[in-house]
Amino acid sequence: MTAVIGLLVLFFHAGPASADQALINEALTGRADVVGTVVRLSAGRASAVALHRAGQLARSRGAAIILHPPGGNADDPTRVRPLRLGLSDAGWDTLAVQLPARLVSESPLQWLARNEQLIPLLIAASQWLEQRGQSNQVLLGIGSSGLAALSFVAGPNAARIQALVLISTVIERDSEAGNQLVTLQKPLLDVAAERDRADVLRSAAVKRQLAGHNAAFSQRRIADAGPGFAGMELELVSTVRAWLATHADDHRLRQPTGE
Repeated sequence: MTAVIGLLVLFFHAGPASADQALINEALTGRADVVGTVVRLSAGRASAVALHRAGQLARSRGAAIILHPPGGNADDPTRVRPLRLGLSDAGWDTLAVQLPARLVSESPLQWLARNEQLIPLLIAASQWLEQRGQSNQVLLGIGSSGLAALSFVAGPNAARIQALVLISTVIERDSEAGNQLVTLQKPLLDVAAERDRADVLRSAAVKRQLAGHNAAFSQRRIADAGPGFAGMELELVSTVRAWLATHADDHRLRQPTGE
């Protein structure tokens, strides 16, 4: 089902970023071929559009919140769309949140620092799903958006988030994200392409060391894939889907021991 809503302008910043955001929102909400429903999330002055698609199986596994990388969008065909449709086909409700536009001059970390509203939006996304009966939730962050995802999961408002998936996310040893990784107790999957960017591949050993205490920490490398997983989207989806089935599937978590 596709619900088309009017043009939304996010109130993060006035000027070029807001203009760019309006164009992104218009592109998403004005399309007739979007698979799923366009919804609006509000958290105080922060608001965003998001794409929701219900799980396509009779038995729900839970819900997955998906964060695109800076400069992307909530229906990015290279990673976001395959994940939000593939996980939905496997029984997960998916909610892909449209994040604020990134200025041309900004690095991904500058984009994150400028947009403190990301956490309120994640709270709003989690609450929106919970209001619709989805209390078993997982969070997927792609690229630098994984840092916002980790910050949210490490905070006080993520009780419903059962697991975290980071895709091509760089975490430095002496950083806020690094400190959060040290104390994180929830299941965590770190995914990268075999031929990912050099900084992503270098970060893998750092994450292994920082998350060494976490028995539910896993790393996966998608063989033959390059940055962005072009042509390897199905492999990315199947990797994430298989890991979630083991660590966050609502049906399996509810099964009595021995079943």
